[in-house]
Amino acid sequence: MKKALVTGGASGIGAALVELLRAEGYEVTALDRTPGPGIHVADAADVPYDLYDLVFLNAGIIGQPGPAWAAGDDAVWWVNWQAPRRALQILIPGWLAAGHAGRIVFTASLAALIPMPFSTDYCASKAALLSLAETLLHELRAAGSAIGVSIAIPSFTQSNLAIGLSGEFAAQFKDFVDRGAPTADVARAIYDGALGGQFLIVTHPQSMEGVVPRLESLLTGAEPARPSGRRMDALFQTKY
Repeated sequence: MKKALVTGGASGIGAALVELLRAEGYEVTALDRTPGPGIHVADAADVPYDLYDLVFLNAGIIGQPGPAWAAGDDAVWWVNWQAPRRALQILIPGWLAAGHAGRIVFTASLAALIPMPFSTDYCASKAALLSLAETLLHELRAAGSAIGVSIAIPSFTQSNLAIGLSGEFAAQFKDFVDRGAPTADVARAIYDGALGGQFLIVTHPQSMEGVVPRLESLLTGAEPARPSGRRMDALFQTKY
C-alpha cells in the first residue's frame, strides 16, 4: 500500500489532503497538535520516519497581526519554517541511503510571492519556505537523487487559519478566508500537481496575475508599488 504523511492534518487543507489520500488508497499518517479522529498528536517537527511515497509538510500558522516594527512571533517561524526543516533532517538521509524516491510537498502561500500587510513573520517564513524547497531540489539533484520536491502556493482558502486572531485586520482576514476556495478543491490541486511532478503548484491561478508585474518592478531597482486589488486594498486600510 502507498504511504503518505500529512502535517497539520486535523483541519483546513491538511484535513482535506488526509481525506483525499485515504480515498486514493494511501495509508496516511496525519500529525497535528490538535486532537482529532485518526490524528497522531505531535509537533509538526516530530515526523515519524518511513519510506513514504508522499510527504505533505502542510502545517502553518499566521500569528497575531502587526507591522514589521512590532515584536516578532517565533511560533510562526517554528511551525512554518523550522518544523519543515527538521522534518527534512529526519527523512532525507534515510531516503538517500535507501535510494528511495518519494516526494516532499511543502505548503507555502501566495504571501511568499506577494507580501500581505501586517503579517511580516507569516510572509517572510513562507518566502523562506519557497527558498528552502528550491534549494533542496537542486541539492538532491546534485546528489544524484530522484526524490521529488513540490511547493504549493495557495491563496485564500476556507480554513481555521484566522482562529485566535483579534482586531480589525483579523476580522477582515477571517472574512476573506471564510469566502475562500473550498479545501477539497485546493487539496485536489495540490495532490494532482504533486503526482504530475510539478515543482510550483498554483492552486488559485487567478491570484498569480500580480506576481510577474511585481517581479518586473523589483528588477528595475525602483521602489515597488504597493500590492493592490480588492482584498489587498481592504487589508491595508484596516487597523491591526
